[in-house]
Amino acid sequence: MLPVIESAQENDIPPMRVAPADAMPFASWAQQRLWLVDQINPNSTQYALPALTEILGDVDYAALQYVLDNLVARHHTLRTVYREAPVSDEVAALAVENAGTALTQLTPATAFPFELIDLSDKSAQQAEQALQAIVSRELDTPMALCSDMMFRAALVKMPTSQDVTRHMLVATIHHIATDGWSTGVLNRDATELYNAFVEQREPQLAPLTISYADYAHWQRGWLTEDRVNALTQFWKDALDGAPAVMNL
Repeated sequence: MLPVIESAQENDIPPMRVAPADAMPFASWAQQRLWLVDQINPNSTQYALPALTEILGDVDYAALQYVLDNLVARHHTLRTVYREAPVSDEVAALAVENAGTALTQLTPATAFPFELIDLSDKSAQQAEQALQAIVSRELDTPMALCSDMMFRAALVKMPTSQDVTRHMLVATIHHIATDGWSTGVLNRDATELYNAFVEQREPQLAPLTISYADYAHWQRGWLTEDRVNALTQFWKDALDGAPAVMNL
């Protein structure tokens, strides 16, 4: 890895800046891969990442709505949709080069439509069966990359257990909008937003000066075809003679 870092330093990686307002909103290479998979296999749920979180104690539903609204407003990838780069006079110079390339579009930040499902009047067994049905439905529901929000959530109120109120938060995020590290960021921001609402104060969240769209623009500008070819050749040379199969 050190030769790659040294090579990058020698190539003087440009600093990341806010993308110009008139820049073509190309997806990042990681987003492009997932978009292409979706084009080949539409309505697949393989990259929808569900999470089931148990919450013990009372939940302030207004606070949760505030959290979800602000998460989606703050993190643009959650409300970004994707379409193929059009072939038109305006992009004629880019049409051939970028055929099959995904463009991003940021949708307006609106009230998050989270679902509240009350199973508290059911028996414990009935509630668990109903919860499994809700989770199965979520797992089987695809996200349309061209139109849907990349984040869904439902809060399920379960029967009281040993006099303790119990909820299950069913949340699904498409992998095109997040990864494992980013999930930690979302959890941290959600906790701060919830506490701020309950404590009636402003959330202590640092402003986001660079968006993922800015990163995608920077990445596309830096990883030119010549640079990609050079990096590919580096790894081909570095791995030349390596065993085809590793005995682990």
